[in-house]
Amino acid sequence: MFGKIYQILFPADSDGTVISDAEGISVSAAGKSGVAIAWDAITDIQVMRTAISTDYPSLVWILRSHDAELSFTSHTPGAEGAVKRIYNLPGFDSELYYHALEVKRAEPISICRIR
Repeated sequence: MFGKIYQILFPADSDGTVISDAEGISVSAAGKSGVAIAWDAITDIQVMRTAISTDYPSLVWILRSHDAELSFTSHTPGAEGAVKRIYNLPGFDSELYYHALEVKRAEPISICRIR
């Protein structure tokens, strides 16, 4: 059931884009301005597997601050650069991240709690 909901919320051919720089991250969809969060405002980061595959799992990244939330898939244009920055954030837990890659159910797992 979640897979069908996911396809509606995050279609594979989405026009969304992730933009990250030294200040923060933003996600826009279909040419509309989207949500932005400064790196130092992030309070929680979660990942959730969307495909049960040990070869190349697709992930949904969920980032929260006290007043905003954004999400994007690992296949969204710009995601690779953003994820590289996420790996270097204080509080990022690589053990929890690798655990999230192994989980075979679609549920978010917190991998970084900062504030």
